[in-house]
Amino acid sequence: MKPRLRIPPFRLPLKVKLLLAAALLMSGLFLAYNLAQYFVLKQWMLQLEKSSIQKMMAELQDHFTNSELNEDPVLIDRHKRFIESINQKNQLIRVLDSNGRTSLVVADGVPEEWVPPAAAARKQMMSAAHGAERLLILRSPLSAPDFRGTIEIVNRLETFGRLHNAMLAVMIAGGGSLSRSAAWVDGWWQRQLLRPVKSLADAMRSAKENGVQVRVDHVSSEDELSQLATLFNSLMDRVEASFRHRASSSSRMLPMN
Repeated sequence: MKPRLRIPPFRLPLKVKLLLAAALLMSGLFLAYNLAQYFVLKQWMLQLEKSSIQKMMAELQDHFTNSELNEDPVLIDRHKRFIESINQKNQLIRVLDSNGRTSLVVADGVPEEWVPPAAAARKQMMSAAHGAERLLILRSPLSAPDFRGTIEIVNRLETFGRLHNAMLAVMIAGGGSLSRSAAWVDGWWQRQLLRPVKSLADAMRSAKENGVQVRVDHVSSEDELSQLATLFNSLMDRVEASFRHRASSSSRMLPMN
């Protein structure tokens, strides 16, 4: 029969296990907290963007409803100057005629070719992407005196990119703090847990080598380790008492000369 090669199991020291457990626990909590914070902030900022773009649409609708709009270059230029006065950074405003052709456009930080013009029969809001850029698009039918068409507003969600970079920086910075915190927690766990265990192990080893007079000192808390130390001391008391009783009985049984 061929001998089998037995590979000894890989065992980690207790303090290494405690360090890994502390690091994993704190990493999980840190990651969960940051992800929750990211999604909450993301939804909050998206709601702000939606509210802002809807207010802009209402202002444009009110302006065109009470103004004349046609192909006259003078009128187009007047409307364009008004839109330029209210257009925000990273925003595109475009007015289409009934055939979907662009009548006027004002853009700041959003190239017109990023979003092809599209007529809308009803108000609609959607999200889109151009490469790594996220866009929020709102389209609404326009009904003005002698003009039918569509208003398009496109917001470039630059704040989301900044939020992503900020959260990434926080996670990287937090990783260093997490390592230091895990080391501190490991030291604290060793003081609170491993010291009593080591004291108990030393007492057992000393009892094996030096006799049953050894006891575990400094048993003050009420946890399981203290109960184990108390049990060890009680056991040693009983063993020592038993040895003394046997020694006393043996001495009385010795014959007198």
